[in-house]
Amino acid sequence: MATIRKQSDKWQARIQRKGVPTITKTFTSKTDAVRWAKQTETDIERGVFVSQSVIEKISLGEALTRYRTEITPQKKGVKQEGYTIGILMRSPLAEKSLSSIRSIDIARYRDDRRKEVAANTVKNELNTLSAVFEACRMEWSIEVQNPVKGLKRPAAPAGRDRRLYDGEQELLLAACRQSKAWYLSCIVILAIETGMRLGELSKLKRGDIDYVNRVAHLYDTKNSTDRDVPLSTRAIKALQLLPQKFNSDAAFPVNADSIKQAYRAAVVRARLTYESDCLEAGKPLAAIEQDPMLRNLRFHDLRHEAVSRFFELGFNPMEVATISGHKTLAMLKRYTHLKAANLAMRLG
Repeated sequence: MATIRKQSDKWQARIQRKGVPTITKTFTSKTDAVRWAKQTETDIERGVFVSQSVIEKISLGEALTRYRTEITPQKKGVKQEGYTIGILMRSPLAEKSLSSIRSIDIARYRDDRRKEVAANTVKNELNTLSAVFEACRMEWSIEVQNPVKGLKRPAAPAGRDRRLYDGEQELLLAACRQSKAWYLSCIVILAIETGMRLGELSKLKRGDIDYVNRVAHLYDTKNSTDRDVPLSTRAIKALQLLPQKFNSDAAFPVNADSIKQAYRAAVVRARLTYESDCLEAGKPLAAIEQDPMLRNLRFHDLRHEAVSRFFELGFNPMEVATISGHKTLAMLKRYTHLKAANLAMRLG
């Protein structure tokens, strides 16, 4: 049983258990002392209590490794988070003990990284760090403060408004047809016609396509929901022309990374310069983020194009969200960039 006693204007909780070193901690209120003592005794009984002397020896790198092993596999973005953790494990922070890391250390890491990578990349790294510290506290009973909590994230650049300019769709598809990836032009057409994400297209199965009702059934999407996507006549035709070169239920016999690699090559071939080529040409990262005239056409920009076209065709927000899978109007708006010329045509 824990002993709670007052010392001047503080309250000390003291726990003595056989086989466990005496544990003490001081609080400003008796309520906090009692709460901590009860939780600590529960953790001792469950065998998950970690003493402060042990905590001081646990490095951030060890916590990152445990997080990647136990928690990351439960998430959808397993690969991306694994990559982010790999970056963090190579930083000087990983060598420091959890208890020694302060907000100023994280702020310094943030500022240094911002000189190297985009704002969203730094934001993702900070969010992952915060999640690791919260797992230490909430999942593993490692009593540490979260130094990332409340820390200012770098301001993200304005959302991309990249759409296909006149003639670019033809250039892109021509380059796709020249690719050794014989499926690429079909995938690009589907992306433009349906707004499906790259990951959704890569997981599409032949059995998911209903040619009679012109619908593609998507399962376990990014938002952890299923949805039905209507297929235009053009999308159906592209699928029907797809050669059956393999014995598999998959609509496309490759993973998302292979599709992305083939797409990037096609973009370069079409002279719709991709971001990496801008970097190789000496363009600073800040210019790539801020210059709307750069022609770096990412695969995800095709989703922007599709959603914007749906609105230009007269679909209402609910109808577009049903097709695209967006959960909120705010997110849907980020992916919508209507062409003023097309709106003027509707005005008459």
